[in-house]
Amino acid sequence: FDTEDAPKNRPELLIVAPLSGHYATLLRGTVEAFLPTHDVYITDWTDARMAPIWFGRFDLDDYIDHIRDMLDFLDAGVHVLAVCQPGPPVLAAIAMMAEDGDPHLIEIFAATIGRMAEGELLQLEGSFDLDITESNYFDVIDRKSAALLAAACEAGAILGGVTRAERRRLAAFGRDLGLAFQLKDDALDYDTQAATLGKRQYADLHEGKVTLPLLLTLKRCSSSECEQIAGLLKAAARRSEGKLRRGEVAALAIRGRVVECARDARGCHAQNRR
Repeated sequence: FDTEDAPKNRPELLIVAPLSGHYATLLRGTVEAFLPTHDVYITDWTDARMAPIWFGRFDLDDYIDHIRDMLDFLDAGVHVLAVCQPGPPVLAAIAMMAEDGDPHLIEIFAATIGRMAEGELLQLEGSFDLDITESNYFDVIDRKSAALLAAACEAGAILGGVTRAERRRLAAFGRDLGLAFQLKDDALDYDTQAATLGKRQYADLHEGKVTLPLLLTLKRCSSSECEQIAGLLKAAARRSEGKLRRGEVAALAIRGRVVECARDARGCHAQNRR
């Protein structure tokens, strides 16, 4: 990337990419967007699936230590962007580095890590399960994306020295922003091509994640179509599902206009929270 015309003394930004799947190379657009305003650094992990066992141990503690070392190497005012999976390890690293600072920060990060772990477990329990409800879905995203952004906003409020009332309002804003982000992301999974999205299309479906677009599809499907979708998900659970059939589910979603409904749901939620 050409940064010759970028301003000098830009703030540093560390982008922590996932260990596998959403590689650093897929974040090219993200890096490009930040370069005009930030001095960008990005992790480039070896895919854990491709690392021989004789490379040695690399567990969660090592993961957190690596992130701490990277942050220590950069300026004290470095900004951090964790993309998807590294969210909890980055929060843990920052919480440990803030141990000598405001105790409220440690409490927030610890509670958020626990809440996000609960959300991940709930989502795994509901994989390939068409009996989950919209209430279950919103409970999951409230414990993941919403919890993460609420913690980030509240931590910023604490460091900024605002009042308790302002801190609560910023945390609520972060939660709503996280919900809106996840609703948008789940809709894009069905109606945006991989080259634009930065990850393969229908990734949620392939992993058995029953998100709002699929739930709204089921409401608009006939009994036979619901049985077809259930069969597709069962096949996907057995790791034998082909691309064409995943595309058939996406076609059902688009025909039922559930992507638009998902966006409407996001807008209605934001409107109700104003």
